Amino acid sequence: MTSTGKLGDTVAANDHGRCPSTGPFINIINNSEAYYSSALIAKVRRHVDPEEGYFLMVPGDFNSLAVVNKVNVALVRNGHVRRVTAVMPADEYAAYFAANVLGASVALTGGGSSIPVPPAVALHEAVLYAPRYDVARSVSWLSTDMPLSRKARLVPWDTKGRTWFADILGWCVLHLPWGAGLRRYVADPLFYFFSPVVRLNFALSGGAGYVLDLDPTTHADYATQEYYVPTDKFGAFRATLAAVIARYRVDALNVTVQYSPAETGSMMPWAKTNVFAFCVTYRKSGDPTTWSQELIDDAIALGGSFDLASQMDIASTDEILAAYPGTTDFLAHKFRYDNLYRFHNALVDKLCPVEFYNAAEDVRRGNIEREDALFKSFVDLKAEAHQIDLYHLTGVKSLSEIPERRILLGRISKANEALLEAYQADMKTELQVSDLKARHIPDYLVRAFERE
Repeated sequence: MTSTGKLGDTVAANDHGRCPSTGPFINIINNSEAYYSSALIAKVRRHVDPEEGYFLMVPGDFNSLAVVNKVNVALVRNGHVRRVTAVMPADEYAAYFAANVLGASVALTGGGSSIPVPPAVALHEAVLYAPRYDVARSVSWLSTDMPLSRKARLVPWDTKGRTWFADILGWCVLHLPWGAGLRRYVADPLFYFFSPVVRLNFALSGGAGYVLDLDPTTHADYATQEYYVPTDKFGAFRATLAAVIARYRVDALNVTVQYSPAETGSMMPWAKTNVFAFCVTYRKSGDPTTWSQELIDDAIALGGSFDLASQMDIASTDEILAAYPGTTDFLAHKFRYDNLYRFHNALVDKLCPVEFYNAAEDVRRGNIEREDALFKSFVDLKAEAHQIDLYHLTGVKSLSEIPERRILLGRISKANEALLEAYQADMKTELQVSDLKARHIPDYLVRAFERE
């Protein structure tokens, strides 16, 4: 259950939303169909074709391996939900969440003839208030049978359901020096004073729950970054986040926290365990690399990761490999299913530049030529040995007249073939590794090439 967006992009990024019972999008995919560069069409179902490996490859690959054509996902009914909020010290939020949100949520299930109802807590997130980020506001949407207070099915895409008063207040929050205090003590208490009852899709589309529309796609001056940390590390990362924002004077406009359960098996999982996702929306001013990498390193040290989509240009290769241990297997599948380099993007260009593909193709081509030459030499040798045998057996019409000799030649032939196959396999691996290392290819790429 994610917010509004393109389905293909959501699958490619393995995105998540505000539903505490779903998490990464792969968790609600029942089956999918994807097209690979080799014209292979992979149709896979969860828990039915796990040995194929295709199911794990596409979600989160950022369209590096295949193009998604069809996706079947688990759904819930578009029921009524009511918003409730609570303000508390940030250090108490993790315990509050465990008792009041996680304990009331149930996992969504797909399949069956009927569409299941939403969990008790259908949507949830928390806002951390600047400047110290030591106060949290929990915002939950609870399933209810109460009548609707707003009849609209979706928030208007152009206005996001906002009024002129909200626009004025939002401008003040964004641009005035005391905007953070205005939001915490005036704007949010006003907007969260009521508990509207709306349809689930209305809440998902961004209405009736937010003072500000901070979507970076509609505000070119803003950007977002996201960090994922295990739930038991919430306090440690929150303290680091607050310190980094203060030290580097980051113009952070909004910090929200969302919960995600662990992923159920993507190749590059960002939620290896149950995590809190810290989403930082900030105004672009200066180079964010230094403070971003400090937060990335802290998230990794705590056993978490970070969002590749928003920090692909900022994170180093070492940080990507540390946060996503499955990168090597992902690249091995890339070499296997797209060895012509037809699908590539910023992630592939960063981890596997085109120079490596050129080197790999040279190695493949060289191996084929060497193997062909080796095979020809064995064939010539066998033919020569056979002629010698015929010469020494003058007067014998056929080798089949000497059973012992025929059996012996058969054994020699099989032994030669087995030796040839073994030699070819060893030679191929040895040549690939040595040639790639000679070209100063990084070790993680060499390991991925070997696994292919």
